[in-house]
Amino acid sequence: MGPALEQASAVINVAPLNPEVPKRFGFDWAKNLGEAINKAYSYVGKDASIVYPAMPPIFCTRVE
Repeated sequence: MGPALEQASAVINVAPLNPEVPKRFGFDWAKNLGEAINKAYSYVGKDASIVYPAMPPIFCTRVE
């Protein structure tokens, strides 16, 4: 994986159309942003900062 992913504690995909897709990549997933933030805090603690890219649908990948 890329350097950024090597440094990340986890990657959490929010509201995937098919939750099996992020699992195939070894990523976690959450039903909504609030659940994703809670999962992130469970990985790194409440005092950590969280980074998330806002990705318009044009940049989303469809995996079948």
